[in-house]
Amino acid sequence: MASSRSRRHSLLLHRLLEASVNWDDTVSWLAIARAGIRRNRRANRGALHLANTERWEKWVEAQDASAMRERMCAEDEDSCQLREVSPWRAFSPLSKGKPSSTGNASIMRRDELHHAIGAACAIIGRNEVIIVDSQSILGSFGEDELSKQATVLRST
Repeated sequence: MASSRSRRHSLLLHRLLEASVNWDDTVSWLAIARAGIRRNRRANRGALHLANTERWEKWVEAQDASAMRERMCAEDEDSCQLREVSPWRAFSPLSKGKPSSTGNASIMRRDELHHAIGAACAIIGRNEVIIVDSQSILGSFGEDELSKQATVLRST
């Protein structure tokens, strides 16, 4: 079982994603969700994870955005377990509802990171967040202090 911190992190990311997707434009999200379902089928072996993947697949194929959005944002145990096998991991909330051009990874620019930070702060009701992993360097140094390779980050 995931820690309460990772569960909260997953909830906040899914809320950001839910607010960023153009759910009326099915073409913009359907292929990504289907790819996420295929990825989860290959990666997961546990009965609960496979059952939850089937639930996601049912909603995706029915194009039931309402059911998916509800489960992405709810705080109950069932929704938390569903997010553990979310098909939306490869869907960048910064892509404005479009799949990334690099498949499972997308390029994150500094302005996109700032947008994500602002959105995260709004969601959690705080004026600061802690950035970990490779994106943290963008908050520590100006673009003029870093090489071009360092200012374009791959986010998976």
